[in-house]
Amino acid sequence: MAQKKLEAESIPTISIPLIETTPLKVDEKIKLSDYDWLFFTSQNAVHYFFWQYKTCPATVKIAVIGTKTEEALIEKGFHADFLPSKFETDIFIYEWLEHVEGKTSILFPQSLKGRSVISDLLSQKGFFIKRLFLYDTVMPQNAHLALKKIFAEESYFYITFASPSAWKNFKKICEETAFNGHYQIVSIGPVTSDIIRRDGYHVAFQPEIYTMNALLDLLIKEFLKNEF
Repeated sequence: MAQKKLEAESIPTISIPLIETTPLKVDEKIKLSDYDWLFFTSQNAVHYFFWQYKTCPATVKIAVIGTKTEEALIEKGFHADFLPSKFETDIFIYEWLEHVEGKTSILFPQSLKGRSVISDLLSQKGFFIKRLFLYDTVMPQNAHLALKKIFAEESYFYITFASPSAWKNFKKICEETAFNGHYQIVSIGPVTSDIIRRDGYHVAFQPEIYTMNALLDLLIKEFLKNEF
């Protein structure tokens, strides 16, 4: 989808997935009806939750971050009871706290490498929140060779990142190959951008709306403006 949108603007595009997901075995018994809320912050979390549990009790409310996450939930036949006005962690927490009444229990399905910011902050405020690790993210086997080929053939390029995990894998390959070529980093949003900057790299730009469509629109605009 993303590649087709760029190619429609005559922008040469190469897709190299830098992460893939693998399911984790859930040994512990989780009784979903014991929880008041489900938090979903990625479409993968939605996918692996319903792969594991098949359905969700009507008594459990659902909070969602992200357009793609909401779409994945709708595909499973469910709708979010809460969506923040902006897809940022701080805004999500602030607005959810304004929305909810009393201290409730929360089940938070996520990646093994998922951040603990939400659970840490809500735990400090007296909520019971359980992180449920349903999947892990790993580097695809062919990513290393595919990137080395790009490094050898391209003298300048944009590279887009939609998650911290994808960035970490790219950085690892760069360090292993001692690649120091010229490229501009495009990040989908502040969580990914902060990780990139923390590693000492520069983010050329990120969209104001943290979605893939907004990222692609900005990338097209910048590419056509620079004409390279």
